[in-house]
Amino acid sequence: MPTPYCLKLEDVVAGIPVPGPHDHKYTRGVVGVVAGSKDYIGAGILCTLGANFSGAGMVRYLGSSSVFEHIVGRYPEVVRMPGTVHAYTLGSGNPRGVVEYLHIASRQKIALVVDAGAIKYLGDFLIDGEEFPAPTIMTPHAGEMEKFCAQMKIGDGWDRAFIEGNAAQVALEVARCTGVTVLLKGCADIVADPQGRVYTIPSATPWRAVAGAGDVLAGLLGGLLATHVAKNTVDNVALIVAVATYIHSAAAASASGTILPWEKSLAIMDVLGPKVLDYPNAQMPLPTLMEENKGGPIVASNIAEHITRAVRMAFEAHCEIGNAKDAC
Repeated sequence: MPTPYCLKLEDVVAGIPVPGPHDHKYTRGVVGVVAGSKDYIGAGILCTLGANFSGAGMVRYLGSSSVFEHIVGRYPEVVRMPGTVHAYTLGSGNPRGVVEYLHIASRQKIALVVDAGAIKYLGDFLIDGEEFPAPTIMTPHAGEMEKFCAQMKIGDGWDRAFIEGNAAQVALEVARCTGVTVLLKGCADIVADPQGRVYTIPSATPWRAVAGAGDVLAGLLGGLLATHVAKNTVDNVALIVAVATYIHSAAAASASGTILPWEKSLAIMDVLGPKVLDYPNAQMPLPTLMEENKGGPIVASNIAEHITRAVRMAFEAHCEIGNAKDAC
């Protein structure tokens, strides 16, 4: 069983493509969002908002027209018309059209992020022998993973308690059995891929556990994946997932006002002390250290609104510790 490890700051910075002077909206990646329904309008908005702040060049909203009316009034840059898409993010808020887009992704070899209500349909496709040649990522929490494992007959009756207590083992087994990269969400997010790579990203703040946070993460991840696909830099899908999860966690802590050792520089110098000078040998966890200031409640949209700050702080911290002087 591989030992899960935490990201280093250089991984985070390398995993966020920075646009160059000759980039345009298509070279920066286009993400197609299929999320939200009449019962879960907010999920469509939040997933789109996460995608908006992901760094992708364009967000196409391809879900319900009634949900789009709520989106475009707040975010007029979101495009409704179909066209070029480098990655889809499907399922947040139980949208219609998931099966159609799974077919499209399979046949046209388009990358996928499969969240929430779409996970069951992904299982149906896999059981039927459908193949997904492009990177495919599923993002269940423990309850969704329990249902998926039962559907796919993976594990020996794994229930939610077992999954929460053995998250890395479960995520890795599901990835190996399905060929899909798995993001198992929890107090520590676990990323596992079919090749046996496992990343663990501890949550920076428990205030992140709010309704809609997963919708924001699905959009953020879909947008980041689309950017890597457009730039042909999808060497390690699990690392892309881990970077998106790290930024999401950092944005939640920033939004909550939680004072963490990475508040000034994600390098968490106060935790590592002198060891940070030995970087990059020192690893970079995001522990929950809130003795001085426990922060305060947030909502999911706050997380999305702090993604920019989390990314900026990662770049600034990388410069500060001398690992990216040429980029500063």
